Amino acid sequence: MNISPGSQIEEHKAILEQAILETEEGSLQVYNILDAKKNVVAYFLADPLDPELVRDIYITSPLAHTEDAIRIGDTFGDLATKHPDLEVYFSKIEARTIATLGSLSFKIDAVHPTDNLEISAISKEAKILEIVIER
Repeated sequence: MNISPGSQIEEHKAILEQAILETEEGSLQVYNILDAKKNVVAYFLADPLDPELVRDIYITSPLAHTEDAIRIGDTFGDLATKHPDLEVYFSKIEARTIATLGSLSFKIDAVHPTDNLEISAISKEAKILEIVIER
């Protein structure tokens, strides 16, 4: 999927389809990113400051992966083994644990009573639910 935040949307139109994402706050116009078999593997919103550019990319399918082959459904243990320098915190708003590494954020299926977490406090079996490539 050779698309990245900040790139021109027009350059990738062959693998994109416009869609509506329903959220608790309302409807958002998004661009779905399709694989060769037309499966939706990720989506993004246009940049609000320049609607011709890709903003953050949300990987939602195990068919797509990061450069180091981390996928939706992999465990936190897999991620922590490859990247022991992760930063982790608990988002009360999303009720999810978030692990960050550079421009990547990983939503982890783990709930914690505190915002400040150590990597060792997160179950190695907790699954990655979503990967965000941030601009």
